[in-house]
Amino acid sequence: MANKNYIQSFYDGSLFEYSKTQKEGFVEHTNTKDKVSYRKYYNKGVEGELLWINRKNNQFLNNREELEFVLANGEDKYYVTFPVLSSNGDEVDDFVEQIVRVLPALNKGEVININNWRMNKGDTINGDVVKYTNSGVTFKNGEGVKIDPTLSYQTTSNPKGDIPQLQWKEIAGKNRPTAASKEGKLEFLYGILVEETDRLAYSEGGSEPKPKQEPSKPQPKTAAQAFEPAGVEYDDDLPF
Repeated sequence: MANKNYIQSFYDGSLFEYSKTQKEGFVEHTNTKDKVSYRKYYNKGVEGELLWINRKNNQFLNNREELEFVLANGEDKYYVTFPVLSSNGDEVDDFVEQIVRVLPALNKGEVININNWRMNKGDTINGDVVKYTNSGVTFKNGEGVKIDPTLSYQTTSNPKGDIPQLQWKEIAGKNRPTAASKEGKLEFLYGILVEETDRLAYSEGGSEPKPKQEPSKPQPKTAAQAFEPAGVEYDDDLPF
């Protein structure tokens, strides 16, 4: 029997499927309010044939926009979602920023593995201490070879890079990125996201239509909602 598996990307770098009840392969999870649910973690990522990619709005989280990969593995389908914008709504989410860099290299019908990750400052990875907190998404093809990003960052040493460089200025005693440069980066990344998801959207021959929608504007979220998975019910709660 074919199964549909709905998998959430969480801010801590994990991918998991949520369940209200105990199921095989799921582990118990207790949130800060002592509410028990169950999760199946995909520590080695999610693999399958890329059918299409959607941009959709989550009615359970203030209609926030999410990026959804639809993969097929045998008779099973996997729906893997990522929030498009950061919690403050004025930047592309860290995970999605790295996804956007790879999207031009992806094609429907190819087998891929998706795996997000997070390294926290002070963690020890392969014997080395992590100096800066960082997060991203790793893509591999069906042979297990990493798919490299096609979009590069503009830097002093790479002035012709694709993604606009942030400009920094001291404001109120702290070095901060300027509003204009943040907006420019957001506009570029979101533009590529729209272009590539349109290219990789559902088309005739798939089994489910792509819902019609306009690109959503950033929606305000509470602090609790900002870090919640996009399942039916929400808890407050370094794979490569």
